[in-house]
Amino acid sequence: MALLSVKDLVIEFRLSKRKNIRAVSGVSFTLNQGETLALVGESGSGKTTTALSLMRLLPNNGAITSGEIIYAGKDVVNAPDERLRRLRWKEIAIIFQGAMNALNPVLTIEKQIVEVIMLHEDISEIQARERAVELIKRVEIDPKRLDQYPHEFSGGMRQRVMIAMALACNPKIIIGDEPTTALDVMVQAQIFELLETLKKEMSLSMILITHDLSILGDICDKVAVMYAGQIVEYGDVQSIYCDPKHPYTEKLLSSYPVIGGKRGIPDSIPGLSPDMAEDFQGCRFEPRCHKALEICKTLPPLRTCGENHQYLCHLEGD
Repeated sequence: MALLSVKDLVIEFRLSKRKNIRAVSGVSFTLNQGETLALVGESGSGKTTTALSLMRLLPNNGAITSGEIIYAGKDVVNAPDERLRRLRWKEIAIIFQGAMNALNPVLTIEKQIVEVIMLHEDISEIQARERAVELIKRVEIDPKRLDQYPHEFSGGMRQRVMIAMALACNPKIIIGDEPTTALDVMVQAQIFELLETLKKEMSLSMILITHDLSILGDICDKVAVMYAGQIVEYGDVQSIYCDPKHPYTEKLLSSYPVIGGKRGIPDSIPGLSPDMAEDFQGCRFEPRCHKALEICKTLPPLRTCGENHQYLCHLEGD
């Protein structure tokens, strides 16, 4: 049985008394113990909304209107508040985007880590401080810096602190919401190497949210490509990289330079993502698609290619 199973998830945001916007439409995926799943796509495609729904952390005007989220065999969508308090951080933890904004600027790093531990664990403050030291060592920061404030850390160090906080209560799943945003390439590599090491040492399952497919080849097992609130392609990382079937996935992959490949400016995707208030009648990518046909103005079927590779398109993969 999968550790986490999401099926036909629909999420809507209320903009007024008469109007709702559907931000996520029929999303389905599974996550097994020890796996890493990447949610990829452009900004506004529904990646973060999907991830926040797994912990029931949607904004007040957002709601799961249908579908199911099953974690460890238990329903999350209809879980009572007490169950959700146990789920958050102890079972599923999140590394938020932008560590400087996620950390409290007026509290020391130690105080913030200790608060997380004591809120969810029945231990003394002394024990929580000892665990904070262990955690900060695990993410390769000198424990002497625990009494410092976030502004005294570099961007990469702050991101390591966020990882330490996510590990504070020994969760089974960690969600990384663009965990390397605004970091330079070398620091990005260090952060992903750290996450991969922690994953193996602690038998973690991970969900990584990103718009950058170029960084996922070595660390992910499965990829879900999202566009306009839908998963348009889903499969193991090798299938997605080596044999993409959906035109959107093709364009995403071709928009990054390849080391040793042909020199030149990478391809771009023309146009903009659609307005989610729109009433979609056909393929959502059709107005921007380089392979669009007349039939694409109707709803596309879900096609299966191989054992675990699916894509939402009228065209049969080449």
